[in-house]
Parts: sequence; C-alpha cells; structure tokens
Amino acid sequence: MIYLRDHVTGDGLAAALLLCSALKRRTLREAAAVLPRYPQVQESVPAADRELPPSLLAEVERINSELGDRGRVLVRPSGTEPVVRVLAEAQDFAEARELCGTISPTPNAGGRECRALARFESRYRPDYLDSRRRGKELPECAESSDTSGRERASRF
Repeated sequence: MIYLRDHVTGDGLAAALLLCSALKRRTLREAAAVLPRYPQVQESVPAADRELPPSLLAEVERINSELGDRGRVLVRPSGTEPVVRVLAEAQDFAEARELCGTISPTPNAGGRECRALARFESRYRPDYLDSRRRGKELPECAESSDTSGRERASRF
C-alpha cells in the first residue's frame, strides 16, 4: 500500500499507522476486503541527472489523469542511486507492464535528458515501443511486486 498524501514517496510506516487508525474496531481482513489490489511493475533507469524535466512530469500527469482510478504512474529520482524509478500500477498486470514501458528516461545524443514517451503506440514512437518488445537497447523492468495474487512476480 502506498499512501502519497503529504508525501512524495511511499512511506510504509506512515501507511501502517494510517491503516491502524482506519481499522477502528474492524479486523484487518474486513478492512482489506474493501481495498482494490493493483499489480505493480517497477523500472530503474540509469540517469546522471536527478532533475526530472517538465515534459516528463507533464506526461506523467496526463497519463495519471487518463487512468483515473484504473491505475497510476510514479516517476522519481532515487535517493540512493544514480537512477530514476518508474513505478506503474494498474488493474491488470499487462497494463502495469505496458505503463512501465510508457514513461522512461532515455539518453539523448546531446547529454542526458528525460523524454516523455506516449502511452499509445499508434500516436507516438511505435518504433521505440516495438524495439522495447524485442529487448533491444532498453532497460528491463525490475521484478514485479504483483499484489493481485493472480500472477507470479517475474522479470521481463
């Protein structure tokens, strides 16, 4: 569970305390029954620059707006490594995996910049997404922490 209100990253301890507060005379099983479960896919992309450009942030905001309650994308620089973390959650594992590949910081010939990639192949750079499927020159998604219980975590 990731609780982002008043936080920029998931804080497990804060989320646990909020969960305890929300239980109020209910069992954990009763409380968990009302929570939607979303599979997660995470990608760590090497990036020397820790600043995320406005174009990337705008694309993340657009995708999250489009997703509504069906999922979300979170992009942030790592606090401990020279990488950018891309986390995608969706109602099903396939969409979470697609979203993980939709937003990805990529190198540019003139230096390192993050470039927003579109969600729908037909609209933007289908050649990039096709090469991603073939596994060419692109980072793999990290092992999934699938919370749905329907599919096993795996590396792609």
